[in-house]
Amino acid sequence: MANIVLITHGKYGEGLLDALALLLGDDAIKGIHVITLGPLDSPESLYEKIKNVIDRIDYEKGVLILVDLFGGTPSRVAAQLLSEGFNVEIVSGVNLPMLVEIILQRDKTAKDLVEIAIRSGIEGIVNIGEKVRKTLGKKD
Repeated sequence: MANIVLITHGKYGEGLLDALALLLGDDAIKGIHVITLGPLDSPESLYEKIKNVIDRIDYEKGVLILVDLFGGTPSRVAAQLLSEGFNVEIVSGVNLPMLVEIILQRDKTAKDLVEIAIRSGIEGIVNIGEKVRKTLGKKD
């Protein structure tokens, strides 16, 4: 089972985990590690938080790191781990549909989960108004 680490600005990751538990139950969130970047955190202190989590977990199937914003401090610091040779995969733009699908297929390796994360994250973005109008036979 791949380990999952959420690294987000503020409490976004904690909120995602809370919503995931509501949808799939508390067992679904076991082994998901949330790391927050607070207003007083530096890139160096965030790096230490991430490294402490990575060092504590068994990552035979790799670690999938999900960050909120490409180019933000969480993604830049996580990318530093890659450059240091850690067995991690990193995907930005974490959202709830992405997390649900990853958890449902969590027996795969982190590398396999990357494409699942990207596909489900994109597919979870839907213009609901357009769908409803289409169903009702109304034009945009």
